[in-house]
Amino acid sequence: MKPIGPNSNYMDLERKIYMNDRLAKLWNFRFDDKVNKSLRQKAMKGLAGFIIVMILFTVLSRAADSMTIATVDVVYSEKKSIDQSVSAEGVAVQNQEQAISTLSGIKVKDILVSKGQEVTVGDTLFTLDMDDVNEKILEAQYDIKKLELQIEDYQSTEAATDNENVIAGQRASQDYSNAVKNGNAAITDAYNEMLEAGQVLEDFRNGNSSEYTSQEDQVETALSNTVTEKEQLLADAIANQGSVAQDLVQKILDEKTKSEKALGRTLTAAENAAIETKVTREDQITQDQAETEVASAEAALQTAKDSLSQYQTDQQNSAQSDSTQTEETLQETYNSKVKAYNEAVQSANESKQAAKRAIEDANKETATTSSEESTQLDLELKQKALDKLNELVESGGIITAPSDGIIIQMDITTGNSTPDGVAVVMSDTSAGTRFVAQITKEQQKLLSRGDAVTITTLDNKTIENVTVDMMQTNEENKDLIDVTVLLPEDSLEIGTSATMNVSIVSAPYPVCVPIEAIRTEDNQNYVLVLTEVSTVLGTEYKAERIDITISKKNSKYAALAEGTLAGDQLVIYSSSKEIAEGDRVRVEAK
Repeated sequence: MKPIGPNSNYMDLERKIYMNDRLAKLWNFRFDDKVNKSLRQKAMKGLAGFIIVMILFTVLSRAADSMTIATVDVVYSEKKSIDQSVSAEGVAVQNQEQAISTLSGIKVKDILVSKGQEVTVGDTLFTLDMDDVNEKILEAQYDIKKLELQIEDYQSTEAATDNENVIAGQRASQDYSNAVKNGNAAITDAYNEMLEAGQVLEDFRNGNSSEYTSQEDQVETALSNTVTEKEQLLADAIANQGSVAQDLVQKILDEKTKSEKALGRTLTAAENAAIETKVTREDQITQDQAETEVASAEAALQTAKDSLSQYQTDQQNSAQSDSTQTEETLQETYNSKVKAYNEAVQSANESKQAAKRAIEDANKETATTSSEESTQLDLELKQKALDKLNELVESGGIITAPSDGIIIQMDITTGNSTPDGVAVVMSDTSAGTRFVAQITKEQQKLLSRGDAVTITTLDNKTIENVTVDMMQTNEENKDLIDVTVLLPEDSLEIGTSATMNVSIVSAPYPVCVPIEAIRTEDNQNYVLVLTEVSTVLGTEYKAERIDITISKKNSKYAALAEGTLAGDQLVIYSSSKEIAEGDRVRVEAK
């Protein structure tokens, strides 16, 4: 323990002097010369052996450590251009195709070309059987005549229908005028009766005895006059109904006469019945109106008779009626007049509305059918087909090539009929050729329309200064993209295989590393960099992980986002074995 108190420093000094003295005596102790020499030799030998063993262990330790630690290759990031390239194989195809067709269903007599054959403009491709062509002409002429007759029938029927519509419109207008006239007359009469009954009631209440000396007689006279007027209205309504019935008979006779003239013969019983039904249905509104007027007049007459009968009955039961009963009777008479007036107004309005609708129906355009138009279109098509057949007769049934080209498709055979569509497809060599190759959707991201392309054939013929004209999805494989390059005239023949190469040069990127240095874990890209660590055995190196973002890459280098790595950091791009973050590594000596 350390001394405690004010003299502790002094006591420590004395103790140190004592220990030094004892060590000096021990060091200066001398053995006998022989004994001293033997001990020193042993000590030296022991020390030498110990040093050799330590050196051996150190060498073994270093050797074992070098066998377990991975050896790595490192590199500094550098400024580089990330150049990319796209290469794809393709073939030269025609830039334009010609489809040769003729009328379908005609027998092929001879075929003078085959698939892959080169032809010039005017060369005979195939010929048609002229007997079959002439037979088709006769069939077309027969069909055209039938269609023309059908159109004439449609037009005749349409004219007759238009005439019927005109007559129906005229009748509807006449019915409307009658409805307005009769309705206004009924309203006027009912209004006057209502005013008269109201005046009688008002005079009685005002006590005008000079004008109402005998109220009973006046009431009975008024009621009797009302019955007479209603009988006259009923007679007029019945007469009007008879007139409407006579008009209906005349309309039916007129319609039958017109139909017999149109057909040029006497109508059958069924046709007469059909006409009667048709005209009766068209005139139904007028008949209903006349019937309604008769029913209304009968109801009004019955009401007037009931009022008169009730009054006379009351007079018989009571010889004298007090003023209250008389006033009630006059009030009832006035109320019945008001009701009759309202009914007349409503009936007139309904009659006018029905007649107005009849006019609208008569003037409504007849629903057109597409039969005549469809037949007219069929006639035009047949006429065009006949014109083409006549052209085949003029050419002798010979079908020729419209331009120079190569036959690429044949859809006809000798002895069979021509198809409904294209018979022969040929390339138009005068329109030039184009190169078509397939690339992946990933490669499509690197290309743009107008990029420069170099095309090399199998015999090392090179075509430069051509550009990408179009890129579109391949019809057979949706995962591939068709790249089209227009070729110079006479550069490649149709069917020639070649390779397309496109180089895309980018601007320099400040931080680039070898593609081998990029590692990925859980969709996160990272690199391992070299880090110095001080230990008891000296300086060692460890692998440190740094997450990165790749801006662009090619098959050799990857460009990293700025700020990801420092310029003096060494990036591990290869190792003698698998390493991970935190592992000790050893740099490969160069």
